[in-house]
Amino acid sequence: MNFIIPKTDSAPMYYLLGVLNSRLINPLYATKFLNVAIKAEYLKDTPIPRANASQEKQLTDLSKRILAAKQRNSEADTTALEREIDQRVYQLYGLTPEEIASVEASTRAK
Repeated sequence: MNFIIPKTDSAPMYYLLGVLNSRLINPLYATKFLNVAIKAEYLKDTPIPRANASQEKQLTDLSKRILAAKQRNSEADTTALEREIDQRVYQLYGLTPEEIASVEASTRAK
């Protein structure tokens, strides 16, 4: 994605960043849209789950921690934080354990 311009100062940009880069959504963009840039029209068709304030804060904090770690060291291992985001995103979308296993198996195969 090239950039997103929030409409308000309170727009949940880091929450969105976490959802879009999760193991659930990111492969969709990698396989469905072969263009280098993710266009706004693609985002319009992506169902972004509603989160309560606590869920949004948790995902925002995780996204910020990953970004901070990568800014300090581009080779930083953020795997544990990324997995935590994945688990939270699965919950937001209401995935069953079977669906989660299917998502994880399909992303490991690539």
